[in-house]
Amino acid sequence: KLSTTSSSSLQMSESSFDETRGGTHSLADQPARFAAAQAANNARFLDIESMYDGGDLSGKRVLVTGGNRGLGLEIVKELVAIGATAIVVCRSSSPELEIVKEL
Repeated sequence: KLSTTSSSSLQMSESSFDETRGGTHSLADQPARFAAAQAANNARFLDIESMYDGGDLSGKRVLVTGGNRGLGLEIVKELVAIGATAIVVCRSSSPELEIVKEL
């Protein structure tokens, strides 16, 4: 038997949800999010290196899905550059991925 609950019980309270450290919701429109971050000069959003250093992945094995193009390929390139072993899972290879494989 499937039980139902009211939608109000599924919502998070505003005080417990803070995805943007100060905001109460996430803007789903990615271009609008980027424009808002630029307007606010939000370094946390605009400069990933200010928040994340992937150096701790050096010497590790990392599984990347969709690593043959786009964002996945860029992640693979960065992993290889810092000394990690990238295990790429994708439907088909690409010329760009073959070049990274040679490194």
